[in-house]
Amino acid sequence: MTGNFLFLKYEDMKKNLRSVVSDVAAFLETSLDKAAVDSIAESCTFNSLKAAWGSSDDGLKKHLCRKGVIGDWKTMFTPEQNEAYDAKHKLRLEGTGLEFDFD
Repeated sequence: MTGNFLFLKYEDMKKNLRSVVSDVAAFLETSLDKAAVDSIAESCTFNSLKAAWGSSDDGLKKHLCRKGVIGDWKTMFTPEQNEAYDAKHKLRLEGTGLEFDFD
């Protein structure tokens, strides 16, 4: 959390979704009991969202969810594209304090 901003990273959600749900509640200055955190976390898992979006009438939602795997996007790039992305990523985030774990 940074002031009025809460940065959420998919990688953190994949590692510990319940913790991220609790972080969001704290950011919103509300409290949730364990049952509420568990219910929200279960509703927000990749598989739950993919199932819900897969039955949506919205064509974009049907195709938005792929595998739900951290770093899988790198399999879509050539080695040169990966290097270019990594260089741009490093340049744009330098000094922000944000760090990402793509593996």
